[in-house]
Amino acid sequence: MDITELAVLQQLQCISLPDKNGREPYIWPALIPIDIATPNGFPTIGVVPTEADNNGTSGYLLSSDMHDGDSADIPAFVGALGHGSNDTFPRRDLLLVVVLWEQHDFPQGAIDVGYNSFLSTLLCGVATNLPFLDDLSVLEGIAQNVQTAVTTAIKNALPLTFIGSQDILVGFGVQRFTNPPVAGTNPDFSLPIFTDPSGGPQSQYVINGQIQVSVDQCTAQEAAVTQAQLQVDTINAQLNVLLQEWQHASAGMRTYILKQRQKLNAELGAARARLDKAKQALAACKAQND
Repeated sequence: MDITELAVLQQLQCISLPDKNGREPYIWPALIPIDIATPNGFPTIGVVPTEADNNGTSGYLLSSDMHDGDSADIPAFVGALGHGSNDTFPRRDLLLVVVLWEQHDFPQGAIDVGYNSFLSTLLCGVATNLPFLDDLSVLEGIAQNVQTAVTTAIKNALPLTFIGSQDILVGFGVQRFTNPPVAGTNPDFSLPIFTDPSGGPQSQYVINGQIQVSVDQCTAQEAAVTQAQLQVDTINAQLNVLLQEWQHASAGMRTYILKQRQKLNAELGAARARLDKAKQALAACKAQND
């Protein structure tokens, strides 16, 4: 049985701003699945980037003029982060991390470099501190290291002739989901963006989203159909080869080829029977779980 868990960031809300100027916000999301039980007995982790990381839009603007009380929808290619697992070794922890920026003049290339640095530094920080993630000071330390690495990466990626205003890193939002929900419940969540309180009046934002869980109960049956189909296709390919050899074979060789074809035809009949049986099992599983 395969389980797919999707963290969907749906809406960015601007709670308050320190002035009346409109903002141009964009976000960097990352989902870190933590596999508590694995075949080797050790926890494993990974990092799931947003789809925007693959199409060069990690600086996609959610609004070009956001003020107090405004909200903006987050498109799926920016805010949907999914992870699949098998229930044989279930993972019961998801760590969602979001960085909020206000855009000014950073070029897209520098933003992409910064996002990749964010992903790699975040993964390293979480892996190093895996037993201590419930400690707020540890999370703050990871955030500080990430910010330092991202700042350096962007600085190195900026053109030497860059003279514009730097984008502003507003803050981080972190939420840990332990024992994610069962399929079909899809609970909502609100993720506040925490900013450094030492710098005077701060922007305040909240991201609203949902954890969506789906379960494929028929994974084993689907694998059996695939394997049975592969066996049928392999035997058919062998028969085609023998057919081509038959056209140019001598009388003695044709006798041998004929015996091989008879053997393969018998195997093909058995393979087709296994394929039919596997398809029936798959259909029954799907009917039972619809």
